[in-house]
Amino acid sequence: MSNGSNQRMGLSRRALLGAGASGAVILTTAALSVTTAMPASASQSGWLWCNQCMSLWWPGNGFQVRCPIGPGRFHNSTGSGRYIVNDDRDGVGQGGWRWCAYCQGLWYAGNGDRGYCTVNGPGGHTLAGSRGYRVVQGPTTNGQSLWAWCRRCDGLWFADNGTVGYCPFQGGSFHIFAGSGVYSLNQD
Repeated sequence: MSNGSNQRMGLSRRALLGAGASGAVILTTAALSVTTAMPASASQSGWLWCNQCMSLWWPGNGFQVRCPIGPGRFHNSTGSGRYIVNDDRDGVGQGGWRWCAYCQGLWYAGNGDRGYCTVNGPGGHTLAGSRGYRVVQGPTTNGQSLWAWCRRCDGLWFADNGTVGYCPFQGGSFHIFAGSGVYSLNQD
């Protein structure tokens, strides 16, 4: 590029080189401001359904996740689609849902307790590191319906597979549909 074209942009090559470190800071700051812009919504895709316990869980941390079906068992996503969970900022669905860093599951934190966690037991799920999520209530035409909230573990589970899954509550029981509405999740 010639000096003439650099000058038309407002900064000559000579001026930039003469600026030294301060010129680099200006360029770095400009680059950072472009890359840190937040999208209007940040729904998260890639959640999976476990075909053993029927729960929704996050596989994105790269390690095997313990399933409440039994000691030494891990979630199995065979047959699962990739589900999308709405970000709290989207404003779509029921708020108060969180990700648990212990069991990697999606759980409802909006009722004042911490539920029952596969890893942490009666100590419950953790809010640490989780952003807020929303889950659509009621059946939808474009999503998969018949997801439910389990009042024992506070987790989200799929209730339309001919089984009530497996809940970690008190060392193992079944998910409970009573008290839950119908929820829907979209797939990507």
